[in-house]
Amino acid sequence: MWNVETTENTQDQATFEVNGSVTNVNAGEDLKETVLGFAREAGYGKFRFYIDGEETLPQDAPEKVVAGTAYKIVPYDTAGLV
Repeated sequence: MWNVETTENTQDQATFEVNGSVTNVNAGEDLKETVLGFAREAGYGKFRFYIDGEETLPQDAPEKVVAGTAYKIVPYDTAGLV
């Protein structure tokens, strides 16, 4: 898929949504490090993590970012607002 705004090829990317902001991330990156980085940036001490709309526990998450996947991080206290 091509991003019209940047002409960047996004076929090998996934999206991360945090606080309503969506960021493209390259497939193959370490998922745990990526998730924790986004959570720290957002200032979350505790959070819930979703993969394609389904809550995922740390032990059930894949090791790497998967292309075409939508990831979402929500603060623990507002996690019901997905």
